[in-house]
Amino acid sequence: MSKAEHTDGLNILKDHFLVERLRGLPVSTIKELWDTLLGGTGRVATGSAVRAMVETATKRELFTDGALEVFVAELQHYGGNAAANLVRGAGVSYAEILNDTLDHLRFVGKRDQQVELLELAVLRRQAEMLWDLGTPELQAKIANALETQASWNAVSDALTTDEGLMALASFLCGAEYPSDLLHAHSNLAEDGASAAVSRFGALGMLAGKAIGKTASGLAPNLMGKVVSTVSSHRITLPCVNQLIRIRLINERVSDAVAIVQAEKRESAGSNVTHLHSPGSFVIKDQAGQDTFSMSDLSIHELPTSAKRLDVEKVGISRLSPLLQAAPTAALANEVSGERFMKVVVNGPLTLAKDGNGFRGFVQGTDGKITEHVRLFDGDLSKVVNAAAVFNVASMALAQKHLADISARLDDIQQGVDQISTFQKRQRQAEIVSATQYLRQIADSVMAGEIRDVFEKQLESMELSLLGVQNHLHADIEGLIAEASSAKDDGKFGMTVFRDKLTGLQGDFDEVVHLWKLCVAARMMACRLLCNFPETRHSVEGREKRIRENVAWMLGPKGAIDRMRDSVGRQLSKFSAWGDSRIELQASRETVRIAQQARLPALEHQTEVMAEEFERLMHESRSPLELMLVIRNGRVAEMATS
Repeated sequence: MSKAEHTDGLNILKDHFLVERLRGLPVSTIKELWDTLLGGTGRVATGSAVRAMVETATKRELFTDGALEVFVAELQHYGGNAAANLVRGAGVSYAEILNDTLDHLRFVGKRDQQVELLELAVLRRQAEMLWDLGTPELQAKIANALETQASWNAVSDALTTDEGLMALASFLCGAEYPSDLLHAHSNLAEDGASAAVSRFGALGMLAGKAIGKTASGLAPNLMGKVVSTVSSHRITLPCVNQLIRIRLINERVSDAVAIVQAEKRESAGSNVTHLHSPGSFVIKDQAGQDTFSMSDLSIHELPTSAKRLDVEKVGISRLSPLLQAAPTAALANEVSGERFMKVVVNGPLTLAKDGNGFRGFVQGTDGKITEHVRLFDGDLSKVVNAAAVFNVASMALAQKHLADISARLDDIQQGVDQISTFQKRQRQAEIVSATQYLRQIADSVMAGEIRDVFEKQLESMELSLLGVQNHLHADIEGLIAEASSAKDDGKFGMTVFRDKLTGLQGDFDEVVHLWKLCVAARMMACRLLCNFPETRHSVEGREKRIRENVAWMLGPKGAIDRMRDSVGRQLSKFSAWGDSRIELQASRETVRIAQQARLPALEHQTEVMAEEFERLMHESRSPLELMLVIRNGRVAEMATS
């Protein structure tokens, strides 16, 4: 999303660095900031649109840049000295809020107007005041937080370090911070005048002082609320402390990342494991294609990224005689001890072109043939049955893919469990039934149990799931059209229009989620169908249709993009008498949050699902590479890359 789409004309007085500071933080941290800004006693009422945005963002666990801009705008309007803000008009910059805060803390001295230095001045001034006004117990707490001695000189020295400033910021954001000590001296008239004069000169000073004096003349029982409302430093100071702490944490993280990246650059290439073959033994089929090959691996252990397979289930021990019978040029060295080998299987053994046995070759490191061997069927059967090679490959691939298929079926089941809308339960039931059946037969099919009834059920399942998918397709197109033509039926503000768009987005997300699960079930059924004989053309046609379905959803003009564009065009129409510019921005961001909270994840999940499907289908037709650990002449461990 472009920056222009985020701002929509909301002017935050060049304080975009605050948005950068808050971007990517945990939702709980940002929510804490909002609670501080919105929850003070006597807090000037915030628009309902802003509160609705905060609730939506918290529920969806997503604060967009636009939502962060709304926070900054709220702080600019109500932070610092609210009495002066009445004179200032359309909010004040964060730097001015910091200056207001220093005024409130009776800071005396030179002020550097660089924001980071103003923030540090605010931190140090709070430490000075708490030390001067606090009890020995409070002084001990401050010293303990800074891990130094309980004397002002020691505390002052600690605050010259990054660690000391970080510790103080954390203390000021903690529960033991007695902030009332810093507000007890508040003088509304002087606060109003000092803050307003900085921007509006003598006229601002008079207006600020007049507002402050009017408030000062109220009855004592109202003064506490007025101090909180007009001065608003009871809200501003905790917000500023949190913002400072966030900056210090970000800087620390940034430094740590830079160190790690530098270390990675220094160590790059030092721990790389190279897999290469000094020589290999190859058996070719009648077309001259490699059917079986094996070679030594120059490694000392299986890579951590390799996928371990069960040696017993795969039956690799059936190939041990073939490994031992290979010519000595390929398998020289001791037969005892431990060695690593790579075996590549690319189909069943067939006779050589001349029909006279099977052709075996030993290739050197340069790829040239250094030794020939002719293995005859009778001799070969003594070593290993020809079909065993292909069976081992099938079982290894089945074990490798079964985990992937089972995990995908688990994902589908969990996804279906999230569907709660009543009118979608019939479609949900069909997907559940298909998933449960696939789970029942997956082990058997991948283990080689090829039964006609399984194939018929897979074909029937495809027909049923296609019907569900077509209904969902129509629903998705209908929601896109409805979002594109949506009208604002509200008479005051944008609440009605906002809620209509978020409702449509929610419905769209749920239907897309169900569509994704339906297609995922079809993908897994298609992969299982690969195991059945004479299904190549059927499988290829089904693969093509599934790819077309995915493109309809994810393509440049796919359903997700069209829904995103339809809602985006509606946001440009947000304008209404009765809503402030901040409230309008908050309403837009509520819709954006509803859109971005789930749709990008659905899009990504569908992309991953499609990539996994392509990988499974490709691997089902590709040579299988196994890495073997040979101990004392037997296969002890096995893995695939």
